[in-house]
Amino acid sequence: MATLILTTVGSFFGGPIGGALGGYVGRQIDSAIFGGPKPREGARLNELTVQTSSYGTQIPGVLGKMRMAGTVIWASDLIEQKVKSGGGKNRPSTVQYSYSVNLAVAISSRPVKRIGRIWADGNLVRGQDGIFKVDTEFRFYPGSEFQAVDPLIASAENVAKCPAFRGLSYVVFEGLQLADFGNRVPSFSFEVIERDAPVSVSDICNSASGGLISGTSAETVSGYALQGDSARASIKPVLKLAPVAVLPVDDGMVVRDWAAPMSSHSLSDVAEAQGDARPSLDRSFPGAEAEIPAFGLRYYDVSRDFQAGLQVSARSGVGRKPHAFEFPGALDAQAALRLADWQLLNIPRQSFETVGMFAIGPESLAVGDKAMLPGDQRSWHIAEVEMSGLALRVTLRSAFVDSGPDAALADPGRNLVGSDLPIGETVLVAMDLPALAGNNAEKPIVAIAAAGTEAGWRRAAISLIDGDNRIELGQTAPAAIIGELLEILPPHPNHLLDTQNQLRVRLLHEAMELPAGSGHPVSPTAPAVWIGDEIVRYGFAERISATDYRLTNLLRGVSGTDFSPNVHQIGAPLVLLDSDTLHFVEGHPLIVGQDITFEAMGLADVLPETTELLLNGNALRPLSPVHSSFDVNDAGDGLLSWIRRTRRDNGWQDSVDIPIGEDVLSFEILCYSSGLLRSAWTTDVEHLVIPAAELTALAGGLSGVLDFEFRQIGTHSKSGPALLQISI
Repeated sequence: MATLILTTVGSFFGGPIGGALGGYVGRQIDSAIFGGPKPREGARLNELTVQTSSYGTQIPGVLGKMRMAGTVIWASDLIEQKVKSGGGKNRPSTVQYSYSVNLAVAISSRPVKRIGRIWADGNLVRGQDGIFKVDTEFRFYPGSEFQAVDPLIASAENVAKCPAFRGLSYVVFEGLQLADFGNRVPSFSFEVIERDAPVSVSDICNSASGGLISGTSAETVSGYALQGDSARASIKPVLKLAPVAVLPVDDGMVVRDWAAPMSSHSLSDVAEAQGDARPSLDRSFPGAEAEIPAFGLRYYDVSRDFQAGLQVSARSGVGRKPHAFEFPGALDAQAALRLADWQLLNIPRQSFETVGMFAIGPESLAVGDKAMLPGDQRSWHIAEVEMSGLALRVTLRSAFVDSGPDAALADPGRNLVGSDLPIGETVLVAMDLPALAGNNAEKPIVAIAAAGTEAGWRRAAISLIDGDNRIELGQTAPAAIIGELLEILPPHPNHLLDTQNQLRVRLLHEAMELPAGSGHPVSPTAPAVWIGDEIVRYGFAERISATDYRLTNLLRGVSGTDFSPNVHQIGAPLVLLDSDTLHFVEGHPLIVGQDITFEAMGLADVLPETTELLLNGNALRPLSPVHSSFDVNDAGDGLLSWIRRTRRDNGWQDSVDIPIGEDVLSFEILCYSSGLLRSAWTTDVEHLVIPAAELTALAGGLSGVLDFEFRQIGTHSKSGPALLQISI
């Protein structure tokens, strides 16, 4: 089996960090610690949403909780499977092809805790319950330094050269069925959970720098993707967006929130301290270009399944392009709007700068501290401090302010959520159907109806168990409407409408529905249900609760199923007959009188669901005779007569007798008296003469009650009985 191994490059974010952070560190420190002056930009939104499989693709490191597309690092060729079904006398067989694939997808260059939901082509294929809605085997490797080689990859490659991808978190799909994806490999995205709690900005900086950046921060995000040529590039987006500073301390760096308490200094300029002429402070004010009409923040919205969201903070003003910022992290709408408001309010303040020479005081000045100037009520923070002779050259920038927006104003927008319905366990019903209208059966008709106990069930794999042999039958049809009886359904003549009894049914779950009916059960288009070998059409279906129905105006024994016991107990299974939801067993020998076992295995089933069927060959069973009658001639002889029926439907043709439908024409007549069998006859004509003396003997005297049963003898079995009771 040919395979493709894709190299993973740039998987780690350890080592020295790079780049200047916020402009607060001198150029020499910047070059020594961070590296080159022109780093690659960090991850952008569009880089995290498209599944890749090219050489050299960088794999982001996930912190917190994110939705990642991943990178295909190993894949097999498509695996083709051929299933042949049908065929037989004067009928062509059908060959169906299905395809599957094996592949491994890297999801994080850092160890992660677990995988949550999974999407394929934007559709949810693994829900919160961890159960897949597609057929596949799945393995997750968290990225530990001790994880073993995946056995599937090892079996396809040279075991000695097969990597375990230690330190890299990845997943393996084995036997992923591609029918639901147009027989192609879909684009996956994964809910990657590195930790359950939000991740702070200080944790992001510490992880990216390999511990070189310390400190604590109250600013948090739900998730963040580390990616870039250097640590500087990987953390630049979060430092540019969040109200934090990275400041030099001793031989390292520390993260500090702008809202955190900090030292405050009152500065006097050098001239005032020495009594000389006061020099002017060098001040710069924000020009018109510093004013932006709006700040738009694009991010991954937690409340919308990590889809791209946009929060805009705007001020009055038109005719200018709003500032847009793409943040490769996950936020909720309230946090995103707060950050957008903070940026809109403070971007112009970055250009409000004062530079002056100040006397060296007893207190040491640190970058990030607050400062006050004589006669100036505004608040400043120290951006740079430089020793110049016996004075300090200090650069001050206008202090940041908190916008404090109302969280109620944040609207994440509507989330078009894919259904995450539980699948439930498989329920399987096997039916030995009669020859339905237009079906001239020459072999038994066995249909399998399957559904799940929950609305998320789709299909299951089914097998026929023949002794020690297992015959794979492929997939079930779409979910059938299946329920059970809540009350006993008593018997009723099939030639009369049953307007007295009712069928009370409980379906498997509330998403199932029975057709309402038109009120005319004799119509061939009226809804029909199968229950205990009897087919019943109904006129009305009334929904009386989320899962319960009441069926009334019934027509019993439809399609010649008057041979069934005609009484059904509580709990008996019921199936709505719909050819689109039935799997017909074809292409396999089915022997009348045989006990057949079927197995079904759905995606959520722990053990296979089984059902057994005693094959009576109802499709081959002749229809019971009709219009039975009894007359007595002048000699006192009894004359029994009846009219045969055929299971073959050739349409109504005037002046043409209906076909027999069997190899020979014969009938069996049984006579009972007081429940005891008195006599039996077999004839090949549609009448029987009983001499007067024999008739008297059967009745046990000159008067009595006799019960007759009429059956047509078919090639494979006998029909159900036609009943006639007479008094003599």
